Order: sequence, then C-alpha cells, then structure tokens
Amino acid sequence: MSRPKPTQVKVLRLLRRLRLDENRLFAVLAISTGALAGMMVVLYHLMLESIYTWLYGDLNFQRAWDWRLPLYATGGGLVAALVLRLMPESRGSGVAQTKIAILARDGYISVRSTLGKFLASAIGIGSGQSMGPEGPALHIGAGVASLIGRLTASSKTKMQQLVPVGAAAGLAAIFNAPITAVLFVLEEVIGDVNTPLLGSTIIAAVTAVMVRRAVLGGKPLFHVPAYTVGGFSDLLIFVVLGGLGGAVSAGFVRAILWGRAHMLRSPQKIRTWIPVTGSIFCGLVALRYPQILSVGYTWVDQALNDRMMLHVLVWLAILKFLSTAICYATGNSGGVFAPSLYLGAMFGGALGAVAHILFPASRLSDVGAYALVGMGALFAGINRAPMTSIFMIFEVTQDYNLILPLMVANIIAYGVAVRLSQEDLYEGLARQDGVVLPSRHNEYVLRRLRNADAMQTRPLVLESGESAEQALHRVGGDSSTNAFAVLQEGQYLGMVRTEALAKAVAEGRGGEPVSEWADPDPGLLLYPDEPVDRSLALLAAGQPLLPVVSRLNGRHLVGVVSTDDIMHAFALAARDEEEIMKQKHRT
Repeated sequence: MSRPKPTQVKVLRLLRRLRLDENRLFAVLAISTGALAGMMVVLYHLMLESIYTWLYGDLNFQRAWDWRLPLYATGGGLVAALVLRLMPESRGSGVAQTKIAILARDGYISVRSTLGKFLASAIGIGSGQSMGPEGPALHIGAGVASLIGRLTASSKTKMQQLVPVGAAAGLAAIFNAPITAVLFVLEEVIGDVNTPLLGSTIIAAVTAVMVRRAVLGGKPLFHVPAYTVGGFSDLLIFVVLGGLGGAVSAGFVRAILWGRAHMLRSPQKIRTWIPVTGSIFCGLVALRYPQILSVGYTWVDQALNDRMMLHVLVWLAILKFLSTAICYATGNSGGVFAPSLYLGAMFGGALGAVAHILFPASRLSDVGAYALVGMGALFAGINRAPMTSIFMIFEVTQDYNLILPLMVANIIAYGVAVRLSQEDLYEGLARQDGVVLPSRHNEYVLRRLRNADAMQTRPLVLESGESAEQALHRVGGDSSTNAFAVLQEGQYLGMVRTEALAKAVAEGRGGEPVSEWADPDPGLLLYPDEPVDRSLALLAAGQPLLPVVSRLNGRHLVGVVSTDDIMHAFALAARDEEEIMKQKHRT
C-alpha cells in the first residue's frame, strides 16, 4: 500500500478534526466538488467566450466571403491540435471518457486529461469548431471530483460515487440547468435514475449553478415568446417532426462513428494533424454561412423567435450536421449537446415553415414552436436521453406551454433513433477505443426480468420431519445446488444448506429432524413479481438459493431461484428481444 502524499496527509488531518461520519463527509465532499467544479467551468466558459469575441467580435457576419474566417478557424484548430498532441487523452466529448473512468478505472481521471480537455476544447470551440462545450464541462467537473477523491484518500467505491457527482456539477455550471445536469448524469452516465447518489448529485449541481450565477448571472439560455399549440393537425405535424428527427439523429450518430472509425485507421504520423481538417472545413463553410461557427446559440435564439428564412434554416441544418460530424470524427475535443440543440432548432423550424406553406388555412403553432420541439427531439435521439431532453427544454427556455407536443416528439424521436441505430453514440465511441460499456439493451432486458421468469417451479424440497441423515442421503445425488427449501405440512419453514446436514451427521445428530437446521430468515424471502435486482444482491452476498413465496400467503412456496437460474433466464430473454428487434428492423 502506497504512503499518503504530504498534501493528502494535510487534508486527512483536517477531515479528522471535523469528526464527520461517512455520510456527512460525503456530503461535504459533494459540496466542495460542486463549488470547485463550478469555478473551473466558469473559467472555461470565460476563456472560450473571450477567444471567440477576440477573433470574431468585430466581424460583420452579414458580409460574405471574409477571408479572415477560414484563417482564424484554421489557426485556432492548429493550436488545439498541438494541445491534443501533447495530451491525446483529451480528445472527444468527455462523456464516454467519464463513463469509462467510473466503470473501468475506479473513478480515476488524470489532472493531465482534465487540463487538456479545458484547453483544447476552449481553444478549438472558441476559434470556430462546430462542437459544444457541455461534454467537456462534464469531464472537467468529473476530473475535479476525481482529484478531490484522491486528495482525501477516498476508497475506490467512494471515488466511483464522487466522479458522477462532479460530472453533474460541471454540466450544471456550463448549462445553467441543474435539473438537466442531474437527470443526464443519472440517465446516461450512471444509467440508474433511482441511484442512492441522487441527493449528493443534486447538492453538487445546485452548488455549481450558484457559483455560475454569482459570476455570469442567472438569465435563461434562450429567450422565447409565449407559444401556443394549434389544433389536432398541429399535433400530427409534431408527430412527423419526432419521426423525422429520430431518423436524422440516427444518421448523425452513424456519421460520427463511421468517420471516427476511418480516422482511427489512418497512419499514426498524420493522425496528429487530422483534427485540423475539421477547423478548415468550418472556416470554408463560414465564408458563406458563418452561423455554423462555434456553439451557435445566438442563431438558435433567432430560430426560436422566427427570425430566419426557410432556405437559411435548411442550409444551416445541413451544414451544421456535416461540420459537427467532421469535427468530432477527426478527433477534436468537444461535445454534441449544443450541436444537437442547434440541429433540432434549424430542422424543426424548417419543418414548421414548410407546414405553414403547405397548410396556410390551418391553425398551426408558430415556426419558433416547431424549432423548440425540434431541439428536444434531436437531443433525445442523439443523446438517447428522452427524460433529460424534456426537462432541459424547460430549463433553458423557462417556457412550459409546449409540454404535450414536446413529450410526443421526444419519445417518437427516441424510439425511431433506437430502432435505426441500436448502439448509442457513447457506447460506440468507447467500443472504438477498445472498451466495452454496459449495453443499454442488456440493461433494459435485466430490468424487465422478474423472479417468476427465472425461478424453478418444481424444486427438490425437504420435509421438516425427516432426519438430517435421510435428507442428506436423498439430496446426495443433486450436485446442482447445496441448499434446499424445508416445508412443514406443505408450508415454507426455511432454507437448509447441505453442509449443515453433513455437519449434523458428522456430530452424531443425524437422527434429529431437518427443521433444527432450517433458517427461517424473512429477509431472504422473494416474491414472483419482484425484479431480479434484489435476488442477485442476496445471491452475491453468499446465499446459494433463495425461496420465492406468494404475496397472498407468505408461507406458500412457489419456487426457488439461484444465480444460474437468473443467468439462464436473462440469456433467453436477451435472445428473444434481439430476435424481435431484428424482425422489426427487417420490417
């Protein structure tokens, strides 16, 4: 075991003086993580905005063919590429890297990768790369949490718990949306909305947002008018928006993964400079449409307020799709949050404008309303986080008038995207890096599995009155398990292990009844309708076999379940689910 470093010793002494129990200590760490992550992300935001303003602040974006646009974008891309050459682990959005750190590296995120993410993404996005700052901010927050965990000599388990707390803080600080940050981390990074970390994650996110608002103010990200929903025909158009948005989302994810796979196969000696191609492409596109540069929230706001012509909306949607896919696939440091919202606003606004042209007599929502719902639909489809997308739209606009079409479009977009591309973006990115993350498909199957699906309904049982010697002789040929249920007059009495029976015989007590060794612990009782999560936890704790009883009569044994039973049921369910998905896909 390595000796603590001097800094760790000082921190540990301070914590001992506070005399905090484990839960209070973690709460203190969560608040500290939220505050420090918030400060780091505010500095990151200010650096990015300063670079963008310095380069493009005095340019007239209405003027066409300004030669400085490709020059600035390419120059900034070169500097960012140099940072990535020195710190190659800083590539990508940061979401996949954070998931890998939690699941495969015991919560370890190096200071070097955090600093590299800070610099490379701030310089690259600030100089015009068509990517978003939210993913890097999430990674920066997670890196701060990992550092705090190491300074306090936290256990591996606590490190794995603290990193997602920091991730939520970083995302909340950059997005000014604590609910969205918490939901996204629980839904995408952890994969469990009901995690015990919910309270700590909320505390850290709120703390980070308070830091951000103290420095940058608390205005919403976008300013929108009061939208109203039209009639039934309007809702049908939102349904179409959800379906088409899901298809665009799947295409966007596939384009990034396809492009990145080709980039990773390129020779190592030129891979260092491949990221610059994304900046060059953005700079050339900016000669005609400079609106695609950087984050682009100013233009999203214009789309939400119906201040763009149809042809501009269409071109910006197409060019943002291409520029973001190229920037990301070529290995730059940045996320897809902001591009998801940008694409959704332009795509939704264009569809709304077309609907108004085709159905001039119908009572339809404003074009800006379609842009707003499009933002949620594309975010849900690309990031595979439908619940997060709904709350996110509310937080960044503070408008709640479109909840019905937003929910409909989001769920449809998510469903279509999953059907067209089963592997989500972050799983695909990790797979390309040689890391296998838990599959959403397998998690979905496991959550649906119940004890009734896995249990043995006709198990070998023992009668309470038979002797230990008789029972041992009767079960001696059954080597599949080493525990059995004991019944008394047809009612469940408890569980007995084979080793307990063998010990009784060895001690000369083989003539005594089995009931003497039956364990009636009510904490081991399972019910048929329960998910297998609790069953697996008890089995992992050392129980070889568990009784499943009726909810109507807690002493009526309906079956028993073991780890092998659950694994067999899971394999069958996963195979059946995969066959269903293949049939639907072929259809």
